Amino acid sequence: MDIKISVDNIDCKIESALTPSVTTLIYEELKCRAEGYEHVWSFINKRWDGYNRLFNPSTTIFRRGLLPRVVQILTENGYNPIVTINLKHTPHIDHKFNAHLIKSYEFQQNLLPVVEAKDMGIIVSPTGSGKSLMCALMINTLKKYAMVLVTDLVLLDQMQQNLARLFDQPIGVIGDGEFDLQPITVTTLQSFASITDAKSIEAADKRKLLLRHVNMVGVVISDEAHLYDSNTVGKIMPYFTATEKFFGMSATPYGWAEKAEKKFNLELEQHFGEVIYDCRKVDFISLGVKAPLIVSIINRQPLRTEYKEHFKRGFRGVLSPDNAKNFKHCLDVEILDNPLYHAEIAKLALDLMNGGRTVFVYAPHKLAFSQAIHDLIPGSVLINGKTKRLARRTAYDNMRTKKVLCIVSDLGSTGLDIPSLDALIVAGDVTDIRQLKGRVERAAPGKVNGLLIDLNTDVSFLAKHHSIRRSQYKHDGNIVLG
Repeated sequence: MDIKISVDNIDCKIESALTPSVTTLIYEELKCRAEGYEHVWSFINKRWDGYNRLFNPSTTIFRRGLLPRVVQILTENGYNPIVTINLKHTPHIDHKFNAHLIKSYEFQQNLLPVVEAKDMGIIVSPTGSGKSLMCALMINTLKKYAMVLVTDLVLLDQMQQNLARLFDQPIGVIGDGEFDLQPITVTTLQSFASITDAKSIEAADKRKLLLRHVNMVGVVISDEAHLYDSNTVGKIMPYFTATEKFFGMSATPYGWAEKAEKKFNLELEQHFGEVIYDCRKVDFISLGVKAPLIVSIINRQPLRTEYKEHFKRGFRGVLSPDNAKNFKHCLDVEILDNPLYHAEIAKLALDLMNGGRTVFVYAPHKLAFSQAIHDLIPGSVLINGKTKRLARRTAYDNMRTKKVLCIVSDLGSTGLDIPSLDALIVAGDVTDIRQLKGRVERAAPGKVNGLLIDLNTDVSFLAKHHSIRRSQYKHDGNIVLG
């Protein structure tokens, strides 16, 4: 039986009638666990099953990136899907690409025919493999107005600077107090969303200009796309009603289960489709793109013993509200509010600095935590969300030239691009280290290896997260000591 599916730039719609059983099947197949569902009141109280549904059975509408999955479901159930593409198209534009300054690798050039042939897809490329250059090569090849979406201010600044070096033309910026629209524009998700949501007269003028500009954007490239399974992204993407091509770039497109990478993420794929290019098997160390990473494990005894054993899990295997509270208390006591721990981190940083290494102390969770560590490290620089753009640039430039040997920050887990950085101390509690460790895996002249210090506090909650990090080190072939 023929089934008609119409496709526009954002959505797909099944135009033919389906049997209730097949409608239900698609509805159930296009569902995914919501982030943090186990802590939501409605789930704990059995009012919600913890899933987000990405198919509307009453309207039969779903996002374009999920089209291959729906076609497969229909085909497997005896239907013949007939897909009609009705995309809007935007004008071509020749960008002023500085090709004479560019040295690209074969794996970067191999991406270009793929993005010419595909309208959507996830591009998997490890940290330090030159995603900014790959982004620029794509924009120059596709010859469309382009918008690059990023997730934070560090990425905004660095992407804008990198593209400005690669193109002999202004690169627009939306975010960090700037609003400048150009044929190539970089924006944070938050800034885009705040402009489209705001109601003031000034914001209304910006909103009008932004939406007019978006109607000319033919290519959207999203950096660190693994972070795009959020409600903010779901609100932003429908504004690109004239965009033909959507690409998501990430070193880690899918989350991590207990021991291995997950296979897919439907909330991500609805925006970008499936993986179309993966260059993780390239030997980046031999190419001189990445440096070997040594991970030094320091095992610590806890201050308190009441968190030594896991609590029994409650309904459907999730932590009860009391257990969630216990984790927060454990984190506060053992890490965030523990002066002994702060002093231990500071001593490690000072020892590394005295040995000539530049050190990034990653201290997330709350500002008082990073402030306390910074105060114990003479000559260190503290960077957080309140740090002005120029001050951030100055600090990163000073670290590149070794005028500054230590930065303490809750920013920079993604996107921080200082190739000479050769030591990272993971001061906070991290469950997925894959992006963060990439900060010290970039190659640089004279850099023999990157060093990562991982502190394992032997209590149930924190030790479990450490074991997940260890499985990621093992998966990536890092050298682990301790």
